[in-house]
Amino acid sequence: MIFLACALALSASSPLTTVFIASSGKVAAGMSQDHKLRVWTMPDNRLLSTIDVGGRQVSASALSNDGRTFVLADYNNDLTMWNTTTGDVALQQHLEHYPLSAAFSRDDRFLALGFGWGSRVIDLASHKTVLTMNDSQAGVMSIAFSRDGSRIATAEGNASVRVREAKSGAVIAQNQDFLLEPLAIDFSVDGKQVIAGGADSVLVFIDAATGKTIRRSSKLPNAVFDLRVSQDGREIAVLTLDANNLPAPSPIVVLDTASLQETARTSTDEMLGGGWTADGHLIGAKRAGSGVQLVTLR
Repeated sequence: MIFLACALALSASSPLTTVFIASSGKVAAGMSQDHKLRVWTMPDNRLLSTIDVGGRQVSASALSNDGRTFVLADYNNDLTMWNTTTGDVALQQHLEHYPLSAAFSRDDRFLALGFGWGSRVIDLASHKTVLTMNDSQAGVMSIAFSRDGSRIATAEGNASVRVREAKSGAVIAQNQDFLLEPLAIDFSVDGKQVIAGGADSVLVFIDAATGKTIRRSSKLPNAVFDLRVSQDGREIAVLTLDANNLPAPSPIVVLDTASLQETARTSTDEMLGGGWTADGHLIGAKRAGSGVQLVTLR
């Protein structure tokens, strides 16, 4: 399938390296080589704010679902959260370790961080840690909330996936049907399944209550670096990565959730990020000079 570019292009004075699309569909944010975060409103392409992140080496970052908050953590163990509208710092913490992954809950009330030792959840109203889970010694490579916020899933460096109760942190289920480490994870819309993928280059569907493998996809073109289930649950967007040549462009593949058949694939153009929006569109950010062109993938 050939994708058609939508009219929206984001321009920047310094080449963008990573782009985030808020699931609200109203905000895009991009990190640039000049160590600045630029935030635009969509679809009017208005530059909302420019935030200097100070040349920090990023270990984990995320844009909230409403696009109003951006969080960045670095290898010096510092975590900063900004209000994307004003550019003001909303939260600053020095952590005991740097996080490897970060995810907002769907209602943007909580932030989950995955570390080399485990994970924690921060209440964004009080800025207090409300849950700490320190039993993932191989590292939490990816972390996700279920859509109702009742469960948390982690993809861990020991080639396993775990599902927990979000309030208590108690382990509900565990799966170890991976040869290599999983790097990406998400829940099905109803929260009954967890989908994970990574260096094995396949998607594994896991029963969230028992940890048993339900099914597996066919081999994908490269390793799974990120994956997102669509708003209606009918499709899964998979960002792949060529482990043997990390700078090389690697396609975004879209799979039908029911059949696991490939329904779309991007070209070899360099994609810097993207995501599903609340109105059901999959938006990708394709490099275009120092900026990006936003492309409607679905």
